[in-house]
Amino acid sequence: MHDYSALELSPRLEAILNYATLLAGDPSVVQEEDLQMLRKAGLSDEEILSVVLITCNFSFMTRLADGLGVELDERMHVAASQFVREHGGAEEDRPAWLHAGKATRGAALTDGSST
Repeated sequence: MHDYSALELSPRLEAILNYATLLAGDPSVVQEEDLQMLRKAGLSDEEILSVVLITCNFSFMTRLADGLGVELDERMHVAASQFVREHGGAEEDRPAWLHAGKATRGAALTDGSST
């Protein structure tokens, strides 16, 4: 995982990344306080579920690929990096499928607000 600690992130996005890192690293240490941290950062239960599902899916796919010895060629790394650059910024720049309710949430990840 890349180090995001030096980036200027909204408190909301930082809370999401901290939680996802914790969940992906050792899920047995996740406690109710960790979920409360996400709620304090303005996430709804639906958004928390999305964070958990995305993190779990990523962890599953990574372990599946590693377990089978799958190696991506350089073109896949380039394509993935380009996708993150194009869709990893402000919420309004992300694909609609990434988060249902995008129109009502606005720029919640970048301005720290919630709906």
